[in-house]
Amino acid sequence: MSLVLKQPRAAFVNKVLPTGQRALDLDTGDEYFGDGVTAGGLLVESDTIYATAAEVAATTYPRGQRVYNLTTGRVFYGDGSTTGEVNSTAPHTHAPSEIDTENAIKEVEATTYTCLESDRGKVILLKHPDPITVTVPTGLTIGWNAIFIQEGAGTVTFSASGTTIDNANGYTTTAGQDAAVTLLQKKTNVFQLGGEGA
Repeated sequence: MSLVLKQPRAAFVNKVLPTGQRALDLDTGDEYFGDGVTAGGLLVESDTIYATAAEVAATTYPRGQRVYNLTTGRVFYGDGSTTGEVNSTAPHTHAPSEIDTENAIKEVEATTYTCLESDRGKVILLKHPDPITVTVPTGLTIGWNAIFIQEGAGTVTFSASGTTIDNANGYTTTAGQDAAVTLLQKKTNVFQLGGEGA
């Protein structure tokens, strides 16, 4: 699950949205998703397509098309050139209409926190007034991802423990209160940190 950015397009048109970040233009109702490269994200061209693995394997989906693989339970977005799945997310544990969002948000009120496999796909609200250290350990699966939001006054620092945290600007902390960052494991023990960092 990803947090949806809900703003007029003018507010995010020049920002590079992290991969998988969804954005809803409040003026037009158009939905965009981030690919980590394109400023303003990519326009989702139509509603979700539900397809079997055989159909997915034989199809090249338009750039921005959201596809739910009925066989594997994976969701991905077409890139306009790849046949089959691209940038797929973890399988859903429920049917598309029955996805349980009750435990999608986790509140943390401590000054230290270690990422858990069970945090995959969650939004983690960090609420402490003092600085917070989030430890990024080994042992999480490739594709693991979570959104962290600094709700309290305490700046959040991400600390690698046997892992590597990549960021184009070298950031490992949040930019301030209400900052949101996405942490994604892109290969074994290598994570990408994106979003509102400092």
